[in-house]
Amino acid sequence: MHEEVKQHKAAAVNARDELQQAQEVCREMLAARRSAREALSDMAQQNARLVSAYVEKKQELRHLQDNIREERLQWQVQQSFLFGTACWNDGQTQQKAYF
Repeated sequence: MHEEVKQHKAAAVNARDELQQAQEVCREMLAARRSAREALSDMAQQNARLVSAYVEKKQELRHLQDNIREERLQWQVQQSFLFGTACWNDGQTQQKAYF
């Protein structure tokens, strides 16, 4: 009977040790999961900032292109008055007509 009690105590100690190891593994997994979620959140925030900056730059580029078109048109009109020619540029061909 005394031997049986020793075996039960040894089994209980082994079970306790296994439980502690399992709890430690669980804590590590939860910490890793938390870190992964934080990293994903950081990446999502950075992505949102990058998309916002991209959209802003794209709008700025469109605005600059519109300004260039307008200035080119004004330049062409000015040139036509200065040199006595009319210039039309439809984006593909340029035609000149003399007055």
